[in-house]
Amino acid sequence: MKTNYFRYELNNGRKGGYFNIYQARNGSIHIVMGDVHTCLTYQQVDELFLDVYSLIDFDYDLFLKYYNIQTKKESDEDNGFERGTN
Repeated sequence: MKTNYFRYELNNGRKGGYFNIYQARNGSIHIVMGDVHTCLTYQQVDELFLDVYSLIDFDYDLFLKYYNIQTKKESDEDNGFERGTN
């Protein structure tokens, strides 16, 4: 049973269909509805409140690399801070 159904309003009616969200091999997050594949920006992932951790075979390191995201620790190290030394 498919549960990922979405319907939205248009000027001339409604459109709906099943969708899937997955992580590509390069780390990017994609949404598929019908035969349309869309690569999401980090802002879209964030604004849609997507729980990327629940995706099948989600790879956190690839996600960070693709979206060029630094963790707090990496950011601190880039700014010359190291834990326990300041």
